[in-house]
Amino acid sequence: MKIKIGKLEWVMIAATAITTVIHLVLGFQYTDVLFLLNAAGFVGLLGAYLLPWDFLDRFRQLARWALAGYSALTIVLYVMMNGSLNPIGITSKIAEVVLLLTLMFDPKKR
Repeated sequence: MKIKIGKLEWVMIAATAITTVIHLVLGFQYTDVLFLLNAAGFVGLLGAYLLPWDFLDRFRQLARWALAGYSALTIVLYVMMNGSLNPIGITSKIAEVVLLLTLMFDPKKR
């Protein structure tokens, strides 16, 4: 399957990059493996959804729903575990909401 990278996909990539970098920085800053795993999860799931490798074709819908659920879960856990409003947290959550919305409205739905 050949996947074209259009505007929507670039928004997905940018939103994922923002939240991934934030979680990586926090993971290394606080030596917290959960932040590092969160970053890896975002990259892995987006890769499973967007990479044009044939063997991933049967997993694309699963990857899409898993990434959407992962984004939503990350937002919910942030509110439950932290809840404080700070620029880094808000930036990360905005990126995750943008990612969630792009996944919901992806017309290709791969």
